[in-house]
Amino acid sequence: MFTDIYLCLKVKNLPRYECKAFEDFLSADNYYKTHVNKEAIDRSTMIPICKYNPFKQQTLWYSLANHKIDIVPFSVSD
Repeated sequence: MFTDIYLCLKVKNLPRYECKAFEDFLSADNYYKTHVNKEAIDRSTMIPICKYNPFKQQTLWYSLANHKIDIVPFSVSD
């Protein structure tokens, strides 16, 4: 597959998003279901981005902005 799925989470009382890359939607969804404390999450979304995109952080920023989410700094982990 030529895309990575970024699971972006905004934890309550923290001013930023944490985005984690996954190989496919199912593994991102499984991670969300098994490892994420849903009570501590304010917002979450999954964003597909091409693996060969050299501007992943800017693309994530733009995608979050298109979801009408208040943009604050976030970190990306691959």
